[in-house]
Amino acid sequence: MAYLVLKGEGFWRKRQSFFLRDVRVVRFLGLRRVLKSERYVQKKPVIVLEGGAGTGKTRELLKVSAWADKVFGAEGVYIACGESLENWFKRAGLSAEDLKGLKQFEKVQKMIEALKGKVVCLDDVDKLEGSKVKISAVKWIVRVAKVVVLSCVSVKKLHPSIVEELRKKLRLKAWESLETLDLGGSQSEIKDIGMIVAIVMVVVLAMAWNITAGLLLALALRWLVNEGKRA
Repeated sequence: MAYLVLKGEGFWRKRQSFFLRDVRVVRFLGLRRVLKSERYVQKKPVIVLEGGAGTGKTRELLKVSAWADKVFGAEGVYIACGESLENWFKRAGLSAEDLKGLKQFEKVQKMIEALKGKVVCLDDVDKLEGSKVKISAVKWIVRVAKVVVLSCVSVKKLHPSIVEELRKKLRLKAWESLETLDLGGSQSEIKDIGMIVAIVMVVVLAMAWNITAGLLLALALRWLVNEGKRA
């Protein structure tokens, strides 16, 4: 699994920094090995987290929101894009009294003003498709926030106008791509490479021998698969 970690400031850094740490467990014929890697996450005005369901995108955005003051020197705000606009207003720190008597577009404008200069963590941005109001609000948030940290299953699923705003904030050239931090799949552990090797060998032998032998090997293959599920 991949996750973010916060580290203390070094002599070349003015503030604390965070890193993407990837931990994978590989098993081979009963042997177990833990593979670890870690890389520094650059403090850019836009940081994109990619990952499927169960990879911990929400957890990581909440972490960044909590670390925002230490890492970026600004207050962090977490917004779940799948929630209603009313919840967006609350997360931005606006009370019912602040919004009293305002029309919807005025409430959105007030929220955008409240998020100006902050570190805004936008969760599940790829779920905005079909909501013109939310898409427009996110575009303005990207423009006014000091740093935008967002999560999605894939950048390819983001609304094109939002991607364009992200590229503008990063001042990317036409040929430069939007970099992401990949949290990987929900399961990063390979159960047993030895089992995979055994299955491949059985299939190859079944193809090389006659049908009777192949049938026997197919039964053996089924047994191996069942044993693998029990492991």
